[in-house]
Amino acid sequence: MNRWLLVFFVILSFVAVSMTSAQEPQQPNQSGAGEKPAKADFPAVVFELRVSDVAAAAKFYRDGIGMQVVTEDAKEVLLSLFGTGLRLLHARGGKNSPRKSDVVNNPMFEVLEANGFRYPSFWFRDTSAVLERLEKAGYSKIQQGKKSNRFLFATAPAGTPPLDLPSTKKKFTTEPSKTGASEKEEVSEQQQSGEPPLKKMPNCDATRDAAGRGQLFESIIVQGFTSIREGTNGFAIANLNHDGLLDIVACYSPPRDSGAGWGPGEKLRVFINQGDFQFKEHPIKLLDSKVSPDEFGRGQVPVLADFNNDGHLDIFVTRHAQMSGGKSNPRDEKIGNGLYITDGAWDVFRDVSSKMGIQNEKAYNRQPSLGDVNNDGWLDIAVGCDNIGNAMGGFPHSRLYVFKPNGDKFEDGRFEDIGGTELVPDFGGFYHDSAKDKAGPDINLRDLNNDGLLDLIFAADPDNSGIATDPSRYEDKVYWNTGNHGGKENHWIRLRFSGVTHAELIGARVLAYEPEEKKLIGVRVIAADQSYKSGSPLEAHFGLGKREKLDISVILINGKRFDFSDLKPDRYIDVNLSTRTISDVSVRK
Repeated sequence: MNRWLLVFFVILSFVAVSMTSAQEPQQPNQSGAGEKPAKADFPAVVFELRVSDVAAAAKFYRDGIGMQVVTEDAKEVLLSLFGTGLRLLHARGGKNSPRKSDVVNNPMFEVLEANGFRYPSFWFRDTSAVLERLEKAGYSKIQQGKKSNRFLFATAPAGTPPLDLPSTKKKFTTEPSKTGASEKEEVSEQQQSGEPPLKKMPNCDATRDAAGRGQLFESIIVQGFTSIREGTNGFAIANLNHDGLLDIVACYSPPRDSGAGWGPGEKLRVFINQGDFQFKEHPIKLLDSKVSPDEFGRGQVPVLADFNNDGHLDIFVTRHAQMSGGKSNPRDEKIGNGLYITDGAWDVFRDVSSKMGIQNEKAYNRQPSLGDVNNDGWLDIAVGCDNIGNAMGGFPHSRLYVFKPNGDKFEDGRFEDIGGTELVPDFGGFYHDSAKDKAGPDINLRDLNNDGLLDLIFAADPDNSGIATDPSRYEDKVYWNTGNHGGKENHWIRLRFSGVTHAELIGARVLAYEPEEKKLIGVRVIAADQSYKSGSPLEAHFGLGKREKLDISVILINGKRFDFSDLKPDRYIDVNLSTRTISDVSVRK
């Protein structure tokens, strides 16, 4: 990302408020391309920018934009516009180092270091004059449609589509962007034996009030997960590798205004639970696909379930369209939703999205829900779709995909949308109604460390509410349930299920009773999705208070009932509905 363009965005944003009374940039007919404007007075405010080629950067701002030169030598150039200065210096890593006087008390220094902007915005009252000046300065004619060096030249206050400066003869800084990188997190205090490290929280009243230990939830560091500074579109939590520990599958997008687009920077990451809040990112294979884990095409909400009944979890992911005003962008790759079926191993997947007919590529696909709607033993898919403004991001065309088998092999069948048909006349359809927006945060309560207490996992995606100037807002949060305030003194039970297909299991009700009086303790519904933009394991968890035994009934949606009596608490158990037996789950230590 070219840092000298980023700073100019900051400068022009700063002065845009007074633009109506400020002087216009010099018109092309007043100064020819390459002709240096007159020396300007020393500006009141100066921003520092380090670039790999000072001369090329100075030429762009001086000849292309119309900034005036204040001082100029072999080491640096100081330019000015509307009383605001821009000092160009050589990029770090060479013999030139930043002068402390330019860094100390500079309110924009950390923001620029974070590189948290994507498309620099230039605001002028006369856009055509600036574009003409750029061409006369030797830069190529402004065009639309390129992915790199994209700018927004707009006549304030109205806007225009993104524009490019392609094939310009200029050099950019090679310094890597800090946004999106995995940052080292600060520990709030000395880590205690047997406990995860507590994360240092922002300095505010709430943090000071909760200083020290003893809280019900403590924000902790989960290395390689909570330190990622990217937008988390959605995640699913389930046991992928059959070791009894819950893993994480997450879809990421680069922070808005960081320079990346569809493709590079859009990621699918798999984090394997190592125990004790330790996760390790695990590479997966994706076969026969237009996308890859490193270029995942703006994946949104992942849900995990066994579609083909091979014993491994498959991945279903929603996506939105590259669309605005109901019209597809020329660069729209029309990938749509994805269905990735395991192929012989838990970490090898084959893309069957197009063949299965579930892509809905012109829609703003958001939350999926899985279940067997016709009791045929195969999972079906309902997809709820959003509407933002005038179909920005796709049409709000929700779908109900029912699987139509063609023999015993899943891959030989296909899904058929029955949404909006006489079978489901009130489901699906298309609306231009922004009031139907259902955007919301990602949040899950799951027992990550197998202690019977539900931890709190929150996915960060601040771009929904505007550009985040603080990069730490892109960090996901894991809040460890310490069991203080009574949690450790109470009993619990956690159940997973086997002996039936997931198609039979999804939608089942699990009821917990007190054995003697048959008083209901609670009810849980087995579902692959428990919250917006997230997935869940097909399990049930009950807090039991002081009860020291319980009865369990499992009722499938086909009406079959399974009863289990006098279960002891504080256990993670497997309930085999085929053999009607109970066994403890073996968890790797």
